[in-house]
Amino acid sequence: MLKFLASILNLQYEAVVSIWKVYWFFVYSIFISVVIYGAFFMLYLPSPEHVKPVHFKYNFSCENSNQVCSYPTAIVSLHDFYKPTKEAIRVLSRGQEYMINVQLDMPFSEENRNLGMFLSKIDILNKDGKTLASSERSSLFTYESNLLSIISTFFFIFPLLFGFQEQKKWMEVVLLDSFIDSSYEPAEVAKITIYSKRIQFYSARLRIKAVFSGIRYYMHQWPITFSFFAFTNILAVVTMVFLWRRGNKQEEIQLDLADDLSDSDDDVNEETDNKELTDENLCLDENDDDSDSNNVEIEEIDGGSRLGRRENFVNEEQ
Repeated sequence: MLKFLASILNLQYEAVVSIWKVYWFFVYSIFISVVIYGAFFMLYLPSPEHVKPVHFKYNFSCENSNQVCSYPTAIVSLHDFYKPTKEAIRVLSRGQEYMINVQLDMPFSEENRNLGMFLSKIDILNKDGKTLASSERSSLFTYESNLLSIISTFFFIFPLLFGFQEQKKWMEVVLLDSFIDSSYEPAEVAKITIYSKRIQFYSARLRIKAVFSGIRYYMHQWPITFSFFAFTNILAVVTMVFLWRRGNKQEEIQLDLADDLSDSDDDVNEETDNKELTDENLCLDENDDDSDSNNVEIEEIDGGSRLGRRENFVNEEQ
């Protein structure tokens, strides 16, 4: 009865240990898979969008002080500066395609309504001032009739009165459809010029949007689905590697046991051989002793016969 209870307890203990090992095996595999996919995601997929403020400059030193004397021009750095160390960090990833736009916060003023078409230009320069890419695009402020303006103003009268809404809109101008930064001549600054002296805007910003393709496209557009499939694949690979290494370890243990058994068999064989040799030596020693005793006996017999012959000879002479 006690042996039966002991065997049951032993089986339960082995089952608990096996379940515990399987649990930690899966936890460790999931942790490794998450770390691998997270590192791959952070290193392989760049930031999808960068927005940098644009501060235009122009000249007022002309006769007509009510109007700007030059076209608004701005130079925007394509680096981010880490404040504690003041270290420049690249905005554009090398080899990645980008679309570059400029966004203008323009009010619904009469000047902008009557502005007409205007031209915007961008030049991408390297650190030596060499032009890497250049583009010019024409734009037009969105048309809105007087009747529609009156209706929209009446409809939003209370938000406009209390400051929750303003009569303005963001106008976006696509300057570069495709720009790929080079590893040999990296871009440093973007020079933006608006060829209009009558344009009015509150603020402006440069919007750099990454155009993903291939695996990056799926990682960005369907992050949950791609993460699930990538995580399951990585988990399967990690599990196979662990099982393969475990199998190799078991084979090494079996080979070590076989070597130990062969060594022990060799030792036993050597002991038996040594024992047989010692037995043979003992037998040989005993035979040598027997032969020596026989020789002694023979010598004694020969000596006795010689003495007997001598005595007979003496008697005959007498």
